Formats: sequence, C-alpha cells, structure tokens
Amino acid sequence: MLHHLTETTTQSLYHSAQAVVSAVLDEDLQGRSPIAMALLSESLLLLVLERLTSGKLREPSESTMRHLRRAVDYMHSNIHRPFTMSDAAAAAGISVRTLQTAFQAHYGATPVTYLRRIRLEAAHLELTSSDNILPVSEVALKWGFTHMGRFAEIYRNTYGLLPSQLAGLRRRNG
Repeated sequence: MLHHLTETTTQSLYHSAQAVVSAVLDEDLQGRSPIAMALLSESLLLLVLERLTSGKLREPSESTMRHLRRAVDYMHSNIHRPFTMSDAAAAAGISVRTLQTAFQAHYGATPVTYLRRIRLEAAHLELTSSDNILPVSEVALKWGFTHMGRFAEIYRNTYGLLPSQLAGLRRRNG
C-alpha cells in the first residue's frame, strides 16, 4: 500500500515541512493569522498522506469483507439511531481504522459518507411517499440530518431539486 519516496516527493515534503516550521517560528504570522497556520499545517498533512499512499487501495480480504458486511448490516439496522463509527466497527469486530480502510477500498467512500448516503435515501423515500405528512425538517431530523441548509444542499446535489420543492410538487399534484 505504501510506495517508496522518490527524490521529487522527498524534496516536496522537505520544502513543505520547512514552510510550516518557518511559519510556526514566525510570531507575526502566528498572531495575525491562526487560520493561515491551520491551513498550512493541513496542506502539509494532506501532501504527506497523498504522497505516502498509493492511488489504488487493495481490495479487502475475504475476512475483512465479512466484517465490512457486518458493519453495513449494523448501519442499515440502526439507521434511525445515532451511533458512532466506533459502534459500527465494534459490531463488525474490527478497528475503526480497518473499517475506514475497507470502506474506502470497497465503496470509494468513508463509512460516514456511506451512512449519510443511506440516510439520505431513507429521507428521500419518506419525502416522496404519498403517505408522508411530516414537514421536510422533521423528516430530515428523523434520519439524522440536524443542519437543514446542509441537508437541502446534499439533497439537491443528489436528487436535482430541493426537498422543499419536492414537498411543493407533492401538494400541487395530490
């Protein structure tokens, strides 16, 4: 999964680290822009992660796939409840890190992103159901979305319209 550092990568990491150290030692920059310091540190971390991991993760082993299926089953069974990734990993019998790596390799997403997708799908099914009488905000909260603006944005990016527009269409059509 890790590859050898090339000279170019080593130089790039060295110069980035040098910039962070220089910024940390520069009291003027520290005082003027803690955000710049955080962004600089974050960019170094991302560079390190990008350079040290290969572009393609190995497919999880059969054993890990069994654990992954348990984690997915746990997520689906508890979709309506709040839980942490530690809970999902424990239910699957693996560490959180193994859960994250397996999800990334198999689904191309983090466990949190996967959970958000299945909760969004559940909210969508409820919002499009002719039996639904709940307002959009209650449906969103029911499925674990606490920030209505973010829910609306994710919903629109996924389904092409805002949940409030969907509710309006449903009222007009029937």
